[in-house]
Amino acid sequence: MTTGEINRADGLTDVVVGVTTERGAEALVFEGPEGALKAQAEVLQMPAAVTALALGQLDGSYEMDLAVAAGEQLELIHGRDRKLSLDKAQQEKVLPAQIEGRAIGASINALAIGDFTAIHTHALALLTANGEVSVLSPAWQELAKQLPADDHRQSHQ
Repeated sequence: MTTGEINRADGLTDVVVGVTTERGAEALVFEGPEGALKAQAEVLQMPAAVTALALGQLDGSYEMDLAVAAGEQLELIHGRDRKLSLDKAQQEKVLPAQIEGRAIGASINALAIGDFTAIHTHALALLTANGEVSVLSPAWQELAKQLPADDHRQSHQ
């Protein structure tokens, strides 16, 4: 579980939880204009059980992104404006979340987003089960160069 801002910043704390259900592994995103605890979850399918979550700006767009460790997969959910403060007609026009996955080659135990280098941009640090720490900076753009693309998935509600 993690808390912070996801998608378009609204000043309210959002909550993201990794769960495994009869449908499989999922990340549940709780955000809304009345607060996360009153929001219906956006369900993001994951390739394996979620072991770590991190929120931050990773792709150069103003919306906050979500990084998810799911087994040996690193998933990036690109932030977007879900238009949750607007009417249902406007919300229905919002595209599903864009999800990119990359195979890391080892189980990921932890993730962190921060300015770990002197280039003043957010980077993604990950700790694998074999004790290796990697810092990917600029986080997703560099990762895309280093690792083969696995697939692209979308969210559902």
